[in-house]
Amino acid sequence: MKGLKGRSRRRYRALIVLTGIIAASAFAQTDSKGVFRAGIDFSVANVDIKGVEDSFSSDDTSLGLGLRLGYEFPNRFGVEVGFREYEGLNIFSSLLPGTDLVLDHSVFYVLPTYSWAANNFYFRAKLGVGRWRSAYAVNIDPERNSTDRENRDESGIDPYLGMEGGLQFKHFELGLFYDYQSADFVDVKGGGLALSYRF
Repeated sequence: MKGLKGRSRRRYRALIVLTGIIAASAFAQTDSKGVFRAGIDFSVANVDIKGVEDSFSSDDTSLGLGLRLGYEFPNRFGVEVGFREYEGLNIFSSLLPGTDLVLDHSVFYVLPTYSWAANNFYFRAKLGVGRWRSAYAVNIDPERNSTDRENRDESGIDPYLGMEGGLQFKHFELGLFYDYQSADFVDVKGGGLALSYRF
């Protein structure tokens, strides 16, 4: 795992530098008031933990609830900070002997953004980093004939990509989003509905 964590740290440093350059550029070009936003989101995602054996194709499916804060500069650049918690839907496989389980997954992200808006519609592209944590349970029965499992967890920092679009009004945004994060240990991709208040 040391090699994997080393690669994650190198990617993290590179993206931190990129994030800093984008943020500095946005601040340097700003001479008027921007827009803050705060919101929540609901999502369905595929949380694929590598090395966990699934019993059903739905084992990777998780439901997510997130909180987000953002600021958009007049030049369309911005930044979004958020946290999302996913809960695995292991309704059937948890009852079966010999199965591994995805328990939950969480991510804290910092994403520079770029937004377009016209005629009450908007689109927002996001690229940054996310600090993730995955909890899972591995069956420890050598014969895999029981439900004896050991809880484990892993964490890391990796690139995070997102896009979002929908309706935008003076004080509200209602949109659909899609997020993707690929790490050495876990891949997460999914989307859902986002509601934000602008002020």
